[in-house]
Amino acid sequence: KLTDFGLAKQKDSMDSLTRTGVVLGTPTYMSPEQASGKMGAIGPASDIYSLGSVLYHAMTGQPPFVSKNPVDLLLKLPKSFAAALLYDAATKPLRRSPPGEPTFAGVLHKELGPAMCTGFYYPYMRKLWALPPEQLAVTLARRRISGSSFLKIVKKVLGQLPGLKKPQTGGFGQISDALRAGGEGKGAQFALNASVSAIEHDGGKVKAVRWKTTEGEQRKEVDHVWSTLPLNAMARMMEPAAPAEVLAACDRIKYRGMILVYLILGTDRFTEYDAHYFPELSIPISRMSEPKNYNSAKGPKGLTILCAELPCDPGESWWSMSDEELGKHYVQWLNDLGLPVKCEVLRCETRRIGQAYPVYDLDYQKHFETVDNWLSTLEGFLSFGRQGLFAHDNTHHAFAMAYAASDVLRPDGSLDRAAWAAHRKEFEHHRVED
Repeated sequence: KLTDFGLAKQKDSMDSLTRTGVVLGTPTYMSPEQASGKMGAIGPASDIYSLGSVLYHAMTGQPPFVSKNPVDLLLKLPKSFAAALLYDAATKPLRRSPPGEPTFAGVLHKELGPAMCTGFYYPYMRKLWALPPEQLAVTLARRRISGSSFLKIVKKVLGQLPGLKKPQTGGFGQISDALRAGGEGKGAQFALNASVSAIEHDGGKVKAVRWKTTEGEQRKEVDHVWSTLPLNAMARMMEPAAPAEVLAACDRIKYRGMILVYLILGTDRFTEYDAHYFPELSIPISRMSEPKNYNSAKGPKGLTILCAELPCDPGESWWSMSDEELGKHYVQWLNDLGLPVKCEVLRCETRRIGQAYPVYDLDYQKHFETVDNWLSTLEGFLSFGRQGLFAHDNTHHAFAMAYAASDVLRPDGSLDRAAWAAHRKEFEHHRVED
């Protein structure tokens, strides 16, 4: 039986104490309209929400929302901004696209509304790509932003709240480990800590691959080369060299670099949330995640890692800084954001990625097609993946590309180019979710 004792508290649990003068009741079981004090909106549906929260607690041993201040989870947005977001969501069917050719900024404005654009996406995109919205191709908006909406963003945020996020075990590295183990079980060989130096071709067909290791350069004759390396890098590796117009197009294809800054802290957890996004241009990092919060495992005790994504390219000042210097800046950025680091900082490590994201500037398409069309004439060569097809994607998109590539390999070892072209058309409909 379930009994409602009205307003009550448990003596040894201050978190369950009814907060006089704020909201009447226990916030962790309240519906959003009750927690926000909208008395006129409270009705039978609110009771169903609360009953569901109680049943969730009974089944899992914890309430669906666990926070030092649960009401904050619903009320932290500035009222004017929250009102503007709700207005934009309600009036979306009435918004019209600007006249003329579609633009990145125009698609963004129509899909998300002015509040989300000016308050988040415009500055966030400028930080990521180092370009203003006016200099970004409309394709970027269609592939990334059309996968979003105000309601989808809300769902994403709620999905990261303690108690609502889906439990995970292990880590992302399990995917790579499982793929490698599966490949080795089928006879595949992996050469790690190696860099490709050249792809030899002759008569319109790939012939051999050369790569460098600590033991020197290696060479292997091949029938096929399947690559997920950056498209322009692969074209530059070809021997004999690609035509001059192809190499010129390679120089005009741009990738955005990134430094992953890992701060190792002497505390069990720094925050309750999986990820924080920082659209402020005054803060160089774009996103911070705490991998431990993606994981339902409890260990390691007394340690956690904060991973910050710092968009920058080789040659910029951040790129030349030491790990220690970047760690000090990282701590200062968090302090400036109101997320002070009060525990011991054990150390900082970084991973520097020169080509993290394809940059969709206004001219990228014609340069990409010049390189892609030439590489497609080489028998036995196949390029796919985020870098290989200059495509923004999520992990499941990368798997879809890999499965499609395996499907077009005929039993006789040849590639079904027509089938691959059809798959490429399907890839264009991939929509990225951030």
